[in-house]
Amino acid sequence: MATVLFDKTILIDNSVIFTLNNEWQQEDIADLAQQIFERLINYIVIETNEGADCLNIRFQYQNIIFILQFDVSSQSCWLECEAISDSKALMNMLTKMKQGIENK
Repeated sequence: MATVLFDKTILIDNSVIFTLNNEWQQEDIADLAQQIFERLINYIVIETNEGADCLNIRFQYQNIIFILQFDVSSQSCWLECEAISDSKALMNMLTKMKQGIENK
């Protein structure tokens, strides 16, 4: 795998969209997820569901359930809250993730 880095992270509606700087494949998803999770402290993975060209990871962070999704065919990676009512927590998480990027 060529090194894939997150180029931009933006909030659109109730989702955080991650833009990557290179094309990636299904076998790269574990490394990509790790790049995201290493920016968070005290998260708990609840479940992982893998499809033919996609993967989603449900996890808990600060008592809120989030879903990290990867879709290989569209080269998409995004994060959303399980409950729309928790969307403010998504903004807080994005802020903390960006601080983590800046502190590296």
